[in-house]
Amino acid sequence: MESTALNGRMARWQILLLEFDIVYVSQKAIKGSATAEFLASKALEDYESLSFDFPNEELMYVATIEERPWKMNFDGASNAVGNGIRAVLVSLNGDHYSFTCKLDFDSTNNMAEYEACIMGIQAARERKIRTLEVYGDSAYLPRDKNQMADALATLASMIKANKQKDMKPIQMSISEATENDKRTLRRLACEYVLDRDILYKRRKDQPFLDAWKEACASVTPSTVVIPKGTYLLSKVNLEGPCKAPIEINVQGTIQAPADPSAFKDPNWVRFYSVENFKMFGGGIFDGQGSIAYEKNTCENREFRSKLPVNIRFDFVTNALIQDITSKDSKLFHINVFACKNITLERLKIEAPDESPNTDGIHMGKSEGVNIIASDIKTGDDCISIGDGTKNMVIKEITCGPGHGISIGSLGKFQNEEPVEGIKISNCTITNTSNGARIKTWPGEHGGAVSEIHFEDITMNNVSSPILIDQQYCPWNKCKKNEESKVKLSNISFKNIRGTSALPEAIKFICSGSSPCQNVELADIDIKHNGAEPATSQCLNVKPITSGKLNPIPCSGPVPKTPSATA
Repeated sequence: MESTALNGRMARWQILLLEFDIVYVSQKAIKGSATAEFLASKALEDYESLSFDFPNEELMYVATIEERPWKMNFDGASNAVGNGIRAVLVSLNGDHYSFTCKLDFDSTNNMAEYEACIMGIQAARERKIRTLEVYGDSAYLPRDKNQMADALATLASMIKANKQKDMKPIQMSISEATENDKRTLRRLACEYVLDRDILYKRRKDQPFLDAWKEACASVTPSTVVIPKGTYLLSKVNLEGPCKAPIEINVQGTIQAPADPSAFKDPNWVRFYSVENFKMFGGGIFDGQGSIAYEKNTCENREFRSKLPVNIRFDFVTNALIQDITSKDSKLFHINVFACKNITLERLKIEAPDESPNTDGIHMGKSEGVNIIASDIKTGDDCISIGDGTKNMVIKEITCGPGHGISIGSLGKFQNEEPVEGIKISNCTITNTSNGARIKTWPGEHGGAVSEIHFEDITMNNVSSPILIDQQYCPWNKCKKNEESKVKLSNISFKNIRGTSALPEAIKFICSGSSPCQNVELADIDIKHNGAEPATSQCLNVKPITSGKLNPIPCSGPVPKTPSATA
């Protein structure tokens, strides 16, 4: 405290405080308060001590008693990076106005707090505040009572800023503002929205969220319209329950951020807990997934776990999704989970044929789902059906490229629910790796699949047109010599015709510990595109046959190796 530099600075602080008609008085019992004792010893001749009967020694009044006071909190922070100060003025209505400054000279924490106090009082004086309660951070005011000023002061100390003075408050008095300042205030106000007592910075998708919120709160049926045009939309959760039926008319193109790092979880547009819902209009959800495709590899599982689904329907009941396009999703295009009575009709789904994990429509733990008259071109399953799916209808689907229409994969996790009552009919599958497929993992986890019926399906150059694969093991990373514990029963393939890209047109690889039961083949006519005739392979199954059958059931060699096809 004997430093010449410090002596000069202490004197300057004391003069500045006197300018505001404030007299510094040392606190009675602050342990190690050398700074306070030094200032008290240097008091000027016109010093008049304040009464020590203050109810709160941290509190000072600078006005008449009868006026309601503004409040000021201040704090300073010093660390190895720098020194920052912050003052927060609180109006009579509870509005907060904060001021931050980085000091360009070295200082202790106490010195920074003095500078913060002076800056705050100066700001109050410029705003002609007549009554002010001042709160500072000390042993008598815990940090948790002054969190805002404390945090902002620490932040200011870390900022790398130039030394040019550039201080212009965002808040300004409209009555005293110039026309230019009024325009600035209007421009800044457009960038924020007040929700209850919290001020949020507006996002480009704020109008969409506001429209959904208003429509969902309406007691009469409402429609949210997204007009023609292209709109960038970040992650949104559109949540119910809503008070009345609600519709979204999507006419334009909605684009996701192209950079996968913009997402921290697998959601882009999510509908949650909505009943009596309809989405239509011919619009497009563009996931802009090209960057994600390059990085989505087997080794990069953590990256894949954060990729978003284009559209999620979670706990949605009584819904119709119609005339919508999903394009270039970073992961699945549409995910249906725990839904009931939902119809997806006349959808168009497209992604490059080499795009990984871009299933067209995936569902699980849902009942009464209908997928009708849709065109799906993707890099994975056109439609994949997970555990807990019941009473589902898939018809009039055009699939390809992709991996076909699949039940599963199942048996990878514990406590999977049964899949039952699935009918797939009147579909055309072209240039895919699989056609009508059921896939389960070998291993210890059980499950059940029953009442699965594929009917009236055309295959065009499909590598595996009809496939039951209970040794499903993509990338050959399964435990050897283990059988699948998933029980398959009451499965039929009827009136399936077309061409196979490989000789093995029909392949039934069932579990040795739980063989397939009641598998039926009827009216099958699949020809191999090559010179060799089409064949049929069977393991642990005796299919029931009727009608014309080409190839002859179980006429080929017994397969011995697990499938490595995804």
